Amino acid sequence: MPKVLLLDDVVGWRKAWRRKIEARGYEVLEASTPLEAVELLETHDIHVAVVDICLPTEALGLEVLRKAREVARFTECIAVTGAGDVQLANQCLAAGAGDYLEKAPEGEQRFTQVVERAMEISVLRRANDVRRDEPAQELFGSCAEMVTVREHLRRFAESDVPVLVHGESGTGKELAARALHESAGKTGRFVPVNCGSPSDLREARFFGYKKGSFTGADRDHEGYLSQARDGTLFLDEIGDMPMELQRMLLRVLETGDYQPLGANAPIALRARVVAATHKDLEQLVQENKFRADLLFRLRGGVVRLPPLRDRGADLRLLVFKFIQDFNVIEKRSVNQVDPAAMEFIERCEWPGNVRELRYAIWRGVLFAPGSELRLADLPDELTSKPEASPAPTPPPVVPVSPPAFDLPYKDAKEAYVAEFTRQYLEHHLERNERVIKRAAQSAGMLPPNFSRLLKRYGAGPHRPEGRAEGDGG
Repeated sequence: MPKVLLLDDVVGWRKAWRRKIEARGYEVLEASTPLEAVELLETHDIHVAVVDICLPTEALGLEVLRKAREVARFTECIAVTGAGDVQLANQCLAAGAGDYLEKAPEGEQRFTQVVERAMEISVLRRANDVRRDEPAQELFGSCAEMVTVREHLRRFAESDVPVLVHGESGTGKELAARALHESAGKTGRFVPVNCGSPSDLREARFFGYKKGSFTGADRDHEGYLSQARDGTLFLDEIGDMPMELQRMLLRVLETGDYQPLGANAPIALRARVVAATHKDLEQLVQENKFRADLLFRLRGGVVRLPPLRDRGADLRLLVFKFIQDFNVIEKRSVNQVDPAAMEFIERCEWPGNVRELRYAIWRGVLFAPGSELRLADLPDELTSKPEASPAPTPPPVVPVSPPAFDLPYKDAKEAYVAEFTRQYLEHHLERNERVIKRAAQSAGMLPPNFSRLLKRYGAGPHRPEGRAEGDGG
């Protein structure tokens, strides 16, 4: 199970955070001192570390962030700072934190969102490490819309024109940008920037800084523009970029250079810019929330990704692809999907698109007790959605036998209920190969209760497990 480490010397804060994290299905490890936190980082596979910097001395919390960068390369760190302490937040980011939260009501509201994003980054790091010797995967799918997407990316890869990728959240905008980067044969890095994250949009992180340019800048730091030289700078959710940073980015694109904080001279821009959004940027221009001149600069080529609900048979292909991926990452051996689970998956709306499906299958692979992914293994928050709940099977029509009308009301009702119950149980047994566990799940009942009714009303032969009749042992 994915692990989250909590470092805080205040028990109350740890308890509050623990409840939120365990509600998401993650395992929680707690530390009250930096030494305990480092020991856990060295001895456990931690996905996300939430590190309180407001310890007796801030240097201790910062040291945990630096140590995590050394000993836990797959761990994504979140720093917890004092409310409004911008200088300390910058120090945390420089020490290796991927994001930060403030110990304030606003920070509490963002907590689950920030942890989920950090968990996603950590999982992707593991997946990329598993595939480090394999060619980068291309956008997956065979529907006409995805064929068109791949063709557009191939054409745009032949030039350095800026590209704008449109698509709902979770449709694979970053994957499309990576495919463009790799198709173009860039020798530099692919550098993603989340324009919806306050920490990613700090001017110091975007442009970089020189040692001594502000308190806590104890070394030179390459900003995103420098990290992406001879490669690709990917600006995800560009519609959320603040207007002031839009102005700075426009200047970079127009002049072809930028200047890190504390630097004496500008540096030539040597990165291709690819932006992505799920918003209508033209509407944002009308609302004075996005610069029209920047939109013109970014929209050299346009790629539109279809939502998962419009991709037809690609859904099943993606389910089995993700099962294979997470079998490798989590060392599992799931190789089939229960028909009821697949029926449910195909009926879901998937507002989070491919990303939501991917995490649902990840959870399913983790919780599957054997080689089959079942409906019960999927996330509770998914299966409990009213709009996604499996449509109930209409009960079979049981004709009322006229002779029953001659009986006293109580006896007639009992006879009718008994016949209905017997046929209802028989219906669910028949559609589930007469396996009690599957039939009970189909009927929305616990297996012991289902078995009790079978015994009472005498439905046909059945098997408690999934083994075929006549199998040995």
